[in-house]
Amino acid sequence: MTAAQKRLKDKPGAWQRAAILKRFQELLYAQQERFRLYLEVLDKQGDTIERGRVEDSIVYVEIAEKIVMEIFSIQKVMGPLEAMYRAAYPGSYAGTGYGLSEEAAGIQRLISVLEQLKTEAVGRSKRNKALLAKWMTALRFDIQALRKNPYTGRRSVYSSAGMSSLLDMQG
Repeated sequence: MTAAQKRLKDKPGAWQRAAILKRFQELLYAQQERFRLYLEVLDKQGDTIERGRVEDSIVYVEIAEKIVMEIFSIQKVMGPLEAMYRAAYPGSYAGTGYGLSEEAAGIQRLISVLEQLKTEAVGRSKRNKALLAKWMTALRFDIQALRKNPYTGRRSVYSSAGMSSLLDMQG
């Protein structure tokens, strides 16, 4: 039996707290990885929009939707687990951090990194939205320029000439 296991054995409820801590940490790492993947997809989508290949960005939108769904599903599991973590380590969210184990302090660092990733994802998403709006505005101007073509709406000089619709083949 290791020293850590002996300490946990002596404290009531320590095994449960350790299990909560470990599972919460695993979910935070999974959430962090999903956000990093989401940021990569947003970057690639922004690059395709900047190059004028908006049709190709549809693929990235679909990928991003799947990643966001995964993030939400992890968040559903993390919510109750975070409440249990707060109950097991009440000082960890108060900002004191006094008496926290190394794992609990690591959790706090993971939570702050995750918050930074969320903020960055929102910023990149807004940037892509602005790029797309700019592209759409340019496209609207192009369409209006096509409608102002002086040759559209004019009739051909040959359209007013009376053309026969029946042809007499017998002569």
